Amino acid sequence: MAVVQSSRNEVCARCGEPCGFGDLVCNRCSETRVRAALPAEGLPPSLEEGSLDDKLARIEERTGERAHHLVATVEGALGGDVKVSIAVVTAPEGPATPPEDVWSEAVPLTTLEYGSSEVAATRMQWIDRVTAERALQQPEITRRYRVGTRGFRGDPGAVGMLLDARLHMARRALGEDAAERACLLEESGAELRVVADFTNKGTIELFSDSHASAELRQAVQAWLVDLSARV
Repeated sequence: MAVVQSSRNEVCARCGEPCGFGDLVCNRCSETRVRAALPAEGLPPSLEEGSLDDKLARIEERTGERAHHLVATVEGALGGDVKVSIAVVTAPEGPATPPEDVWSEAVPLTTLEYGSSEVAATRMQWIDRVTAERALQQPEITRRYRVGTRGFRGDPGAVGMLLDARLHMARRALGEDAAERACLLEESGAELRVVADFTNKGTIELFSDSHASAELRQAVQAWLVDLSARV
């Protein structure tokens, strides 16, 4: 009996874009999953589409300037997938350029979606190496993580226990030497966020709600006051 292949396009189970017949995920998503599973010692050049050193050299050649410093952001779920973005700021005399003469915007160098914490660490090691080898100015690194899901449907009076538990989780995840400098309330319209500042280890979003009631806001503020009294 003849087998008739379907003429319809298959779609990627991860991003929903068309992919090859019989494939579960497209090539881009397949490569992303491979990258996230790679060990911390580095990524094969074939998957990097050229090494980061080569990409940096091409940007310098294109702009006619030398690297001044690197800019990186790491964001995502604490202990889970993260997004790592690295950019470079160039200047006429490279790292020797006075701050007042650094006018260029940061040029994107690489972005990794759905990366593991080990792969994020590899990127940070690359930043440290290049900064030292080229005597660049100190990099700008921003780390922002999230603990738990967003939104809250419980009783406002119970939010304090939830915040205590999430702050404890953040401390444990960041290591024994982790201590928050402060816990802060960020508000924007109806949205409310509680973040813990762990200085060089990053900022941890402990809680957020996009439609916080007045009672919930009061309960969160009361927890912050109580936390300050306990420290």
